[in-house]
Amino acid sequence: MKTLSIGLLALASAIGGCTTTGNMERNAGAGAAIGALAGAVIGNNTGGGDAGNGAVIGAVIGGTAGAVRGYSLDQRRDECASARRGPTYRDR
Repeated sequence: MKTLSIGLLALASAIGGCTTTGNMERNAGAGAAIGALAGAVIGNNTGGGDAGNGAVIGAVIGGTAGAVRGYSLDQRRDECASARRGPTYRDR
């Protein structure tokens, strides 16, 4: 069981390290890695002790939550940038 836990931890670290620089992608990768690790621990410690299914479920939920959070951060950054630029006037 220790081997499986170590393997899942290594996989979660690898998934977290393979992201691009955008907030959405970075947070999705981090959420998936954290979710996979948490899901593996919870799955291992409850009911049937199936860490693999827990890791998959945790990765999906964590990745989705991370992507939503990253998208929100990207939108907020874009709104702040456009507010700093001020209004745009067009010549006719």
